[in-house]
Amino acid sequence: MKWNANNIVDFLKIYEQHPVLWNIKHKDYCNTKLKDELFKQLYEQLAAKGLMEGMDEKQLKSKIKTIKDVYRHELAKIERSQKSGAGIEEVYSPKLLWFNSAHFFREVLSTRKSQSNLVSKFMFYCIIHAIVNKMHMFHKCFKITKFTYPFLLSQPSSTAMAKDFPL
Repeated sequence: MKWNANNIVDFLKIYEQHPVLWNIKHKDYCNTKLKDELFKQLYEQLAAKGLMEGMDEKQLKSKIKTIKDVYRHELAKIERSQKSGAGIEEVYSPKLLWFNSAHFFREVLSTRKSQSNLVSKFMFYCIIHAIVNKMHMFHKCFKITKFTYPFLLSQPSSTAMAKDFPL
């Protein structure tokens, strides 16, 4: 059964009453036995409302995941529009009729922020560069030959750094 916006609102009203199923901060969230029991209760409540026609528990779990993903995606759009320096009238406003009914997800669903691994690689390169420079200074101070420490053949140049790690 394909749910329309009203079906999703009805589902969310019932689902909100079972915080153990959705609130990762709830003390019983990790109690799988309790969650299984509550999920069966949820399924029965939804079936009584006529929302489970032709749908099994696995499909319901998939539908819940989709709703959470869509809600998270909409939150990310709002956050991006707020960070862009847009005026109040330009902040993204979700068009989903059920968005406000899913307000209880906001405290437990975070928008996924990706971080470029270029920053990590750059930091790693800078640390290695600093270590090699310290060793180079040690090499100079104590007149250690490059035969003693073959990895200290030359000090890395800033040109090499720029070439090896383009930003």
